Amino acid sequence: MRRALDRFRRRVAGRLELLLHRLGLELRELPCEADGLFGFTIAHLLAMELARGERPTVVQVGANDGLTDDPLHELIVGRSLRGLLIEPQPAAFGRLRENYAGHDNLVLLNVAIGPRDGVARMYGMAAHKVAELPVGERVRADQIASLDPEHLMKMLAPLSSRPQECIESFEVPMLTFASALERAGLDRVDVLLIDVEGADAMVLGAVLDAGHRPRILGFEHSHLPRRQRRAAWGRLRALGYSLTTAGADTLAVLAADDA
Repeated sequence: MRRALDRFRRRVAGRLELLLHRLGLELRELPCEADGLFGFTIAHLLAMELARGERPTVVQVGANDGLTDDPLHELIVGRSLRGLLIEPQPAAFGRLRENYAGHDNLVLLNVAIGPRDGVARMYGMAAHKVAELPVGERVRADQIASLDPEHLMKMLAPLSSRPQECIESFEVPMLTFASALERAGLDRVDVLLIDVEGADAMVLGAVLDAGHRPRILGFEHSHLPRRQRRAAWGRLRALGYSLTTAGADTLAVLAADDA
């Protein structure tokens, strides 16, 4: 098993280093765990933008608490980056607000992103069911919410033998991506991270349809049907993005001349 993980790490690292090489960058160090390569590389790319004197605007759709497994938190805080962080889950949004308290350069929205402005019904694991899980599984369960109850049950299956009995629904305001940007007073997106449990293709499409071309773009492809996944990759390549995948995630980078 360890040899297989090492091979996986080397393969992913090779793809990421190749992507950076095409962009004229060098990745000087790599994290020890393969799971950290995606976030580490995004943070590295953002650091390179800052080193060039750029002041990128960061948007995260599905920001959770802004700290757990978040590759950009330290740079956002340390460099006072301007940005928009979106998280629909009320409890996670409360922690997000606490973790970024005092950072007036950021706009935090407790909304879901969808096809129209209105109200969305979302589904998550009930708080009392999360509390019954072993400590190591609570963080993962607390990160899972979806507009699709069937998708949520698939995600909760490894955590419960009766996932349908663990689900609770809640309503949150829903905005289109364009409306969210307008509310935040932003007119550009330079760095975009999407993690919305199976709705990544919808959010990505909304961003591109609105004419935005983030220089650095990451999304979770593993929950997308194959057709949606390939369509998203094809559209990004047609727009001039260089793509690579690391585990469950896709990293897309636009050359400076195309941004």
